[in-house]
Amino acid sequence: MKKISLSLFVSLFLFLSCYNNDTIVTEANQHTEIRKGTLIKTVNLATVGSEFDYEIEDFDIEDGYLYFDYKFRIYRLDLSLESVTPELIIDDTNHAGISALAVINNTLYYQSFWGSLSKIMQVNLNNISDGSHEINPTEVFRGELVKKENKLIYLSRPASFSSITNFYQLDAEVSDIKISSDQAAYLDYNNLKFIRDALYFTSGTDIRKIDLNNTNPQSSIVYTVPKLDHGEDGDIIGFDIQDNVIFYSRMSTNKLFSLNLNTPNLEPTVIQVNDNLKADDAGYTELIVKNGFLYAKKIDEETIEVFKV
Repeated sequence: MKKISLSLFVSLFLFLSCYNNDTIVTEANQHTEIRKGTLIKTVNLATVGSEFDYEIEDFDIEDGYLYFDYKFRIYRLDLSLESVTPELIIDDTNHAGISALAVINNTLYYQSFWGSLSKIMQVNLNNISDGSHEINPTEVFRGELVKKENKLIYLSRPASFSSITNFYQLDAEVSDIKISSDQAAYLDYNNLKFIRDALYFTSGTDIRKIDLNNTNPQSSIVYTVPKLDHGEDGDIIGFDIQDNVIFYSRMSTNKLFSLNLNTPNLEPTVIQVNDNLKADDAGYTELIVKNGFLYAKKIDEETIEVFKV
């Protein structure tokens, strides 16, 4: 009887071992089905078309929604659904187009192209019908918005033509908090992204970094993209970073790139090529990395491509 019981036990053990191994292999296969750089899907925004061409300048992703500007309006789209019509959030004809937006804690922040002449606007997403309201920046508003965890950071300067750029954290309860200051010969602060206590941004062909732990933080170059084959500088248009891997798009090229900053001497990897010959300057503009996926807006097209990263 003991021998029979032992045989049954051994058989059961072997069966479970094989089952578990098969399960692990199956899960591993499922996990590796989607490789890095794979195009997952294309988000079509064509349902918000205008009577004339207008490029989407900025978009953000928060709580499963994609928020984007188009003409004088901001829409949101539920990324969990297929073929859904975007929902209109705000129609703001009082400003000359919308150039930057960010969503934090059910509040939408945005601003127009003329940053030095406009206010930062905010919309309570729990009460959209209430419309937008102005926020008065501490200094002359420079015109960029960036998220740092659950805080909104904006760029300002002491005077309209000052070379000093200050970074303020918006605070509704007390005076806004200055978290950094940068003085440089360049004028562009684009594609800003906080990674812990470091601020990354692009300027021309440079990717720069400000270390906020430094007592006198000034930006430094962490990478300069190489010149293009046809001699064009190819300024950086879109940029984001995850786990020390940078993703970027450039002017005068239709390619989407990635590069590991641990090995900056290697050739950048080409993730995707936009072969749309209908566009005058096919390529990619705004980029966002979120939850393991890269969202890339195609130039002159109302589509966003989604890649596994």
